[in-house]
Amino acid sequence: MSLRKGPGRILKLLVAAAAADRFAGALPPMLRFPLVFLAAFLADRLRVHGSGETPLYLEDVISGIFLYAGAGLLCYGLDYALSLYTSRHASPVLLAVLLAVLDRALSTAKRR
Repeated sequence: MSLRKGPGRILKLLVAAAAADRFAGALPPMLRFPLVFLAAFLADRLRVHGSGETPLYLEDVISGIFLYAGAGLLCYGLDYALSLYTSRHASPVLLAVLLAVLDRALSTAKRR
């Protein structure tokens, strides 16, 4: 099973985001959400040296960090607003994985 595409990739993203959520659980939610999103980004972008894939450029990494951290803060804001009504908080894991999957799908569609 390949960890670069298909179910292996989604499983890798879920494990990385869940582990980050578990380790960042003691932090305030305003920091926990962006950290989980950044963990999903890093798990999706890390490559094994010599894998034969396209190179990873610095501007892609920096823009991805800002995109994922901003999305994490946006999700925190929505979670906070919804928790005022429901008195419950959500986990950022599935949202981070969904963003990583959509990000890769949209960037792949642009290349075609």
